[in-house]
Amino acid sequence: MLGVLPGLTGIVFLVAAIWSLIAMVIAVRQALDYRSIWRAIGVCMIGWLVQALILALTIRAAAV
Repeated sequence: MLGVLPGLTGIVFLVAAIWSLIAMVIAVRQALDYRSIWRAIGVCMIGWLVQALILALTIRAAAV
């Protein structure tokens, strides 16, 4: 809802991305039964970076 306001789009996107990453870490830790949260963070950061790269490439391709 706040993402449609011109000045808040970037901030809302950043907050949503971080919130998504935190939720993903918790879910991976529970699903894969990791004892260490750092291992779950490592797994999620790899996936999150791949997702961010694909999103950036998609946005760049759409802007052309």
